[in-house]
Amino acid sequence: MTDPPAAERRLLRALDGALASVGLYVGAIGPCLATIAADASVSLDTAGLVLTAMALGSVTASGTVALRFHRLNQRKVATAGVAVLAAGLLALGLANQFALLLVFAALAGAGGGLADAGSHGLAVATARPDQAVSKLNRAFALGAAAGPAWAGAVLQINGDRWIVFAGLAAATATVAAMLSRAPDHHAHVAAPAPAPIGGRLPPMVFAMSALLFLYVGAEIGLGGWIASATREAADASVLAGALVSSGYWAALWLGREVSGRALERGWRSERILAAAIVGAGLGSLVLAAGGDILALGAVGAIVAGFCFGPIWPAALAIGTRAAPSNAAATMVTLGNCGGAALPWLQGRVLVDMGPRAGMGLSTALCAGMLAIAAMARPRRPQATATSSREPAAGN
Repeated sequence: MTDPPAAERRLLRALDGALASVGLYVGAIGPCLATIAADASVSLDTAGLVLTAMALGSVTASGTVALRFHRLNQRKVATAGVAVLAAGLLALGLANQFALLLVFAALAGAGGGLADAGSHGLAVATARPDQAVSKLNRAFALGAAAGPAWAGAVLQINGDRWIVFAGLAAATATVAAMLSRAPDHHAHVAAPAPAPIGGRLPPMVFAMSALLFLYVGAEIGLGGWIASATREAADASVLAGALVSSGYWAALWLGREVSGRALERGWRSERILAAAIVGAGLGSLVLAAGGDILALGAVGAIVAGFCFGPIWPAALAIGTRAAPSNAAATMVTLGNCGGAALPWLQGRVLVDMGPRAGMGLSTALCAGMLAIAAMARPRRPQATATSSREPAAGN
C-alpha cells in the first residue's frame, strides 16, 4: 500500500499535469485565431469571440464548483474537467461552422474551469497548500508557453488547425487518464464553502476584484492577440508570432517565480503589485510603439509578461488579507469575468485601428489597474502581513 506522502506526491503530479493542460490550450488559441477566422469565413475580431466563449465556459464551471460542487470528490471533478477539455479541444479542431466553434470553445472552457477548480480544491487540502498551489501556477504558465510554440510550428509547416488541436487533445487525454488513476489521498477533504458573491466582505476584496477583472482581460487579451499583432505589425511568419507569444507566457512564469522569492525575502504585496503594474504598462507601451520591429516588439512582450506574473498573486493576497478565508472564491470569479469581454474588445480595436492601438489597450488597462491600486492603498500599514500568510494564487 502506498504511504500517504508518496500518494500525495503522485496526486500532485497529476494535478500539475491538469493545470499544464489548461495552460496549453490558453496559450495555443492565440496563434490559431487567424486560421479559425479563415476556416469559418469570419473576420479576425469575430474569431476573437472564441476567447469569450472559452472564458464564459470557464467562469461558469469554476463558479459552479465553488457554489455547488465543492463538497464532491475534487479529484473526480478535476478528472471530469480534463476529460471534457480533451473532448472540447478535439471538436474545436474539427469544426468549421462558427456557431459550432463557439459551442465547442465554451465546452473546452468549461472543462478547463472544472479542472482548475478541482485541482485547487485538492491542492489546498494537502500538507503544504501554499507550495502545492504555487506549483499549479507554474505548471499553468509552462503549459501556456509550450502551447503557442506547438501551434506555430504546426501551422507554419502545413497550416492544418485540426492537427494542432488533436495534439492538444491527445496530451490532455493522457493527463485525464493519469489523474483518474491517481490516489484519492486527501481527495475526501472538501474545499470550504465560499461566501456568496456580493456578500459581507471588506471593500478591499471588491477593489482587488475590480483590479483582477482588468488584469485577466489584459493577460488573456495580450496572450491571445500578440501573435496576430506581431504578424501584422512586423510582417512576421506564423511561427515567429507564435514564438513571441511563447516568450510572453514563459516570462509570466518567470515573473511569478521571482515575485515568490521576493515575498520570501519580506517584500510586501503592495510594493510588488505597484512595481509589477508599472512594469507591465511600460512593456505594453514598448510593444505598442515598437511592434513593427520584431525584436523590439518581442522585448516589450517579454517585459509585459514578466511584470504581469506577480499581479494575480499579489492582488489576491492583498484582497484576502484580514478577510474571510473564502473571500478568494469571490475574487477569482469576479476577476475571471474580465476574460469574457476585454480580449474580444482588444481584438476589435486591433482589427479596426491597427496593432499599435490594439496593443495600446493593454497599456490603458494597466493604467486602470494602477489607479485602483492607488485608491485602495491601506491608510495604515498592516503589521501582521507576512509572506507566510499571503496565499498563493490561481492562474
